[in-house]
Amino acid sequence: MSSSSSTDDEESTPSLQFTRQTGRAIASKIIPEGGWGWMICAAAFVTQLIVMGIHNSFGILYTTLLQEYQKSKAETAWVGSVSVGIMYLFGPITSGLSERLGCRVVALLGGLLCFLGMFLTSFVYDLKKLYVTYGVLWGIGSSLCYFPTLTAPGEYFCRRLSLVNGIVTAGKLRLVKRLVTCVDNKLVVFINITKSVCLHKQHQKIDR
Repeated sequence: MSSSSSTDDEESTPSLQFTRQTGRAIASKIIPEGGWGWMICAAAFVTQLIVMGIHNSFGILYTTLLQEYQKSKAETAWVGSVSVGIMYLFGPITSGLSERLGCRVVALLGGLLCFLGMFLTSFVYDLKKLYVTYGVLWGIGSSLCYFPTLTAPGEYFCRRLSLVNGIVTAGKLRLVKRLVTCVDNKLVVFINITKSVCLHKQHQKIDR
């Protein structure tokens, strides 16, 4: 009776005991199997939606950069290639930082770098400087945001980890990419209209 009741209690518990040996120390951690983990799942989904959506919709920015800077196609394409390459190149570094500092700190730092990279890109008038602001800064920031979305669900799920990873990576679906692409296209059109209005007002002031 005692053995059967103990097994029933173990099956009814919603959390699992996870034991990991690191060097000489043995760390024990309880995986909650849900709860706040679903918020982490939603945040990871949105992060992949934004990060991979911007990377995969670079083709819209590519045509705009060609018109704006009047450089060769190869030089202009390097802007997007550098950002994607840097993102995956920093993958091992990001994973190591996530183990040491935690996914939340790393993702927050990545968000700040993404904002800084995009903010500085808006002031750049030289294509080569885009390699630094968009390619390097945005690339590193997106790496710090992207890879924690792959490791963070493992801290909250075990039995449902496959399901959660499927939900998280659904942010890279083709339908979602098209949604982000449409938003990028509208933003490019809006920015071009705003720039044209500003230039028209400047010409009017000069004529006066």
